[in-house]
Amino acid sequence: MARKLFLLSAIAAAAAFAIIAFDHGLDRSKTDETAAPPDKNTPTKENVSKVVTEKIEHLKSVVARNPDDARTAFELAKMLQDGHNMPEAVKYYEVGLKSDKHNIAARIDYSLCLYQTGKHQEAMAQNRAVLRDDPANPQALYNLGAIYANRAQSDSARYYWSKLVTVHPNDELAEKARKNLTLLGGKPL
Repeated sequence: MARKLFLLSAIAAAAAFAIIAFDHGLDRSKTDETAAPPDKNTPTKENVSKVVTEKIEHLKSVVARNPDDARTAFELAKMLQDGHNMPEAVKYYEVGLKSDKHNIAARIDYSLCLYQTGKHQEAMAQNRAVLRDDPANPQALYNLGAIYANRAQSDSARYYWSKLVTVHPNDELAEKARKNLTLLGGKPL
């Protein structure tokens, strides 16, 4: 029974981590039923793909000419991440972070790419680096809790999620952390 609860906890934590990682705040439950019918300018898979590919190639050339351009490196990395090309996104986050070491948003996204490419230790290190710059960063606290939960290190997961709930009790991530703490067998805070 304890093993089943643990497996369910790990699965739930992984799902919660993935949801946080890819939740861009879009309300997918609402649709615009009054939208105009598609015309020749309506984005399609084919023409969007071409535009995105061209944009990625342009950004790559800019970064190749100026590797110190962290903003462009991060823009490229985010596009690659959004396109689920994590290994290449990792490369460009690394380029950008060489010039802009304290960019918390980029470091958080970089940690997610690292995690999704199986580099869990590196992902943990990046979240800890965020906490060095911003000791109460809710996303880094949540991510570390999720990574530890997925590694079956419940005490460490509890530590980070409890800290998140204590420091940011009204944050959306704190609510998710409370639910995950319950799944880990702890009492909700």
